[in-house]
Amino acid sequence: MSVIQYGLLLGLDPSAPTQKQSLAVLRVGHMYAQLVSGNNSNIAIDIVMNYINSFNKKHWSMRTTFSPLCLFLGASILISCSNHNNEQNAIKLDDTPTSRVDYLDISELKNSPKVIGKISSFDVINDNSFVISTISPPQVIVFDKTGTQIEEIGSHGKGPYEFMRPSIVKHSQNNIYVWCQGMLKLIVFTTDGKPINQYEFDSAIKDFEIHDNWAFLYTSGGLNESIVTVFDLTNGKYIEHAWGQASKEHQMLNMKEFTGGIALKDSFLFFSPTNFPEVSIVDLASFNLVSNKKILDPQFTMEEIPGDINDFLRDQDKSVQYIFGSNVVTGIYVTDSIIVIRTEIGNLEMEGLYFKDASKRKYKSYVFDRNMQLISTYSEPALDSKHRIYSAHNSEIYAIGLSEDLEGYKLQKVNITNNTTTH
Repeated sequence: MSVIQYGLLLGLDPSAPTQKQSLAVLRVGHMYAQLVSGNNSNIAIDIVMNYINSFNKKHWSMRTTFSPLCLFLGASILISCSNHNNEQNAIKLDDTPTSRVDYLDISELKNSPKVIGKISSFDVINDNSFVISTISPPQVIVFDKTGTQIEEIGSHGKGPYEFMRPSIVKHSQNNIYVWCQGMLKLIVFTTDGKPINQYEFDSAIKDFEIHDNWAFLYTSGGLNESIVTVFDLTNGKYIEHAWGQASKEHQMLNMKEFTGGIALKDSFLFFSPTNFPEVSIVDLASFNLVSNKKILDPQFTMEEIPGDINDFLRDQDKSVQYIFGSNVVTGIYVTDSIIVIRTEIGNLEMEGLYFKDASKRKYKSYVFDRNMQLISTYSEPALDSKHRIYSAHNSEIYAIGLSEDLEGYKLQKVNITNNTTTH
């Protein structure tokens, strides 16, 4: 597919001067399309879609003295930089106990009446039901705990309350919220599928949480953009509160699927940048940042992106290897008693655009109590992960992953138990 075709796919007018400029951005997305071969075709689709959608449309109409890439990936600083050098906000892993994690099967998801595609997101509704979204085919389905499909939410299309790529689904306040990555809109349904409202945005988001009449948006990044912004659902406008500042590394790694971290529990918002395990907590009663803790783990290292991001992205092999080979935060999950920040770390050998050896790659999780005191860590081989995605509800963390035969999905409970060994 050509650069112009990418532009037309997004509804751009190639003859418009400001949009001609935006096509320069798509050239970088186009180079990732070279991944569309062999076993990397699914990876390529996600990279291209995440990359293109991560650009803020409002930047396209800015003065032509700035390149789009500079506007999107302009110089910025890491979240709460002043805290990075403050020892009392640092958590060291000296003599930290390790835990064991087991996945206890609850049910297998049934492929009827809808065939389940690749699951992009899931959230627990209550003790008896949960909701998933899939990209291919585009659908949102509610299941009970036995794995039986009980409700379809919304439908595929370009009309009101329809979606093209339902990449994120959340349950909150007795409603289901669906983020459509393809059309940059948030759609609200009742739990039995009746549409309530929809909100259109001019920039992509990576994740979100809902509290009262606020949507807390974990952003994909942009010029001087905060990691978390706040959208008022009553009037459809952003408010002045925002937290964190997106670094070049954070923005680059957000191109990868299932990265970054945001969670909501008991009127507190938890989030971390994508490129470093650092937990910030916001009290939503006052909208004040009340805690910021940086995890100092010698196993979690991060290569800074040198100089201009345009030069970095021109090296196709290097930029793709950076996205897939860097250590990265993949999620935050908060229960009644613990906070788990999950990361993907370790060496990933690649030859050009192809994976060579991922045996040293692993998922490492850090377990805290609700006062942000480190309890333990645990690790899992990335190759044995069954491509699990997670959701916390009340006192439990749940996972959905591939079955043993890789032909379907299982709902599981995550069981973390302490070992006697130390880190």
